[in-house]
Amino acid sequence: MKPEDIALNKLFMSEFYISQSYKPILADLSLPLEEGARPLTQELKNKVARLINLSATWYPPAVKKIKDEFNGSVDLWLVGLNILTDETQKEFIFGLNFDVSKDEEHGRGLQMSFPSFEITKHGDAEASMFLDY
Repeated sequence: MKPEDIALNKLFMSEFYISQSYKPILADLSLPLEEGARPLTQELKNKVARLINLSATWYPPAVKKIKDEFNGSVDLWLVGLNILTDETQKEFIFGLNFDVSKDEEHGRGLQMSFPSFEITKHGDAEASMFLDY
């Protein structure tokens, strides 16, 4: 993905694909943009595009974390990538939101730090959406 490919809809989301999934994924940038109060900077576009392009690095450990929770016996689909911090913060945090076959109601979510790709939070889908302050 190129930074110029990031086109936001009115909900500050952008659809993208990664090689690990055949379904579209929504990148939600509403939090760092404070729902339109701040502009989408070139620096943030660059960081999000780089993050998406590195999916081969962050996707496998995220899937492993969820599969380990269900002893490997679960189907899952990445449905959302939530950008939780803006480009000015040293620790850039993003969330991944998965639909899972064993818990369709709650799904699973986790947060990772970029560029280390350390998993910092794990739980139901809500874990991918909000930072703990």
